[in-house]
Amino acid sequence: MIRTQHVEALKVLVKDFEVKIGLPSEAVLNGIVQEHKLNPDQAAKLKCTIMSILGFKGEIQELEKKLGSYAASSKSFERIEKHLGKLRSEVSKNIEQIEYLLGDDIRDALAHLVVRPLLSRSEGHMGQLYLDIVEALSSSVKKRVNLNRSNEGGRPVIWKRDLVLEKLAENSEAIIGKPATATAGGSFIRLCDSVLRALGLSAEGVEKAVEHKLRSLKRRKIEASSRGGRK
Repeated sequence: MIRTQHVEALKVLVKDFEVKIGLPSEAVLNGIVQEHKLNPDQAAKLKCTIMSILGFKGEIQELEKKLGSYAASSKSFERIEKHLGKLRSEVSKNIEQIEYLLGDDIRDALAHLVVRPLLSRSEGHMGQLYLDIVEALSSSVKKRVNLNRSNEGGRPVIWKRDLVLEKLAENSEAIIGKPATATAGGSFIRLCDSVLRALGLSAEGVEKAVEHKLRSLKRRKIEASSRGGRK
């Protein structure tokens, strides 16, 4: 049998957990609920979404401890992209020379990485295979660099704010009963503003940030659909 004191103790534990992860106070959450006229189900979804945001935030911060700051990683990828771009350019200009002078060396170096049938089919085309590998490396790094640069004006994305906007956009209909839009002064923009401030984040330029985020989500959805169609 669950006793009243057990329920109260559980409530205290939950409250301690919410404080520990940085969940806004009940007063702040209620203020957002009242401002946006959310019903109980919508209010519950809002709280759940914010807790999800804080969970992801904690995971990213742990990754940053291991991998370094987001800004530093972005700079590293930019340098890698630059050097791979130069390598790709030089390789594409010298495919025949690479084939003639380095073909056997490349084949030996790739023997434990590439399946033998592929190496056999590439006989006499080691230079092109080398270029294909460089292009594959270069394109994957370039995609990451483009994502890092995709914020307005080329500024690096503020990942904490970006996370908030993405999660709110994904759950917009469940929270405010409407799809997310970048309409100035619209309900979604006002929701983002409220939640950002509640989490102690800057809401400056939120309309531009939301516009960019929605474009990014739409692009990702189209790319995912395209990949699914090719399977």
